[in-house]
Amino acid sequence: MPARSMDAIAPGNFFVLRLPVVALTVLGIVLCAVIARELGGGPGAGGPRLRDLTVSADAVIVTDAYWQASALDQFDRDRLPPFYSPSRGFGYFGVPPENASAVIAVGVNDAFPHWDFDQVEPVAKVDSRIGYPGNTQSVTVWKCADLRHPWSQVWPTWMHL
Repeated sequence: MPARSMDAIAPGNFFVLRLPVVALTVLGIVLCAVIARELGGGPGAGGPRLRDLTVSADAVIVTDAYWQASALDQFDRDRLPPFYSPSRGFGYFGVPPENASAVIAVGVNDAFPHWDFDQVEPVAKVDSRIGYPGNTQSVTVWKCADLRHPWSQVWPTWMHL
């Protein structure tokens, strides 16, 4: 059997094979930038400034989607309080501390904050024309306080794929 050579594959085939991967990567970066801009309040942001919504030094942010948490981690990590997400693998990176006095919940199912907190109020709405519904479009931001149950019980019920 003759040895296989990379020369046998036309160079154009690499472009065709890699184009979808590059397109998806670029799309992911653009979506993350939009999410971070809208949620983090970066330049040109039309959405809430999460750092302005946090009410105390021990407040935390919980995002519903890992896209949101990943974008905040990538673009706004140094300007925001600690953030968490129960979505996919991000939920295993950590659980909010029991002593968090307030939670800014981004895009979570409306029932969860009402079930798990005594004080819940919508404080902002993210609705970017660019993006994905539930991540950057029609996303409610909730300010929650007085957790009714410990995070060790709440977090597993919020975790989802």
